[in-house]
Amino acid sequence: MARNVYIEAKGKLDLATRQKMVWFKENNPHITIIFLFMNPDNKITKRSKTTYGAWATKEGFEWLDFRKDWIHGYKELSRER
Repeated sequence: MARNVYIEAKGKLDLATRQKMVWFKENNPHITIIFLFMNPDNKITKRSKTTYGAWATKEGFEWLDFRKDWIHGYKELSRER
């Protein structure tokens, strides 16, 4: 397992959490956070076109889809480090 890599499992990603995660990433560049989304296709708000996965990508986070083979995906991401 890679050092300084953390998996953040999320079912709901509200505004406060999104802001906190961006702040944390900016202030801790040596730590990698990988989001594990229950459904990365969920919209960040009812009226938004932005999905959880798109938001994470835009903000520079790695992310995995719980519905797919996320353990394999995590191993692949860990090898890249």
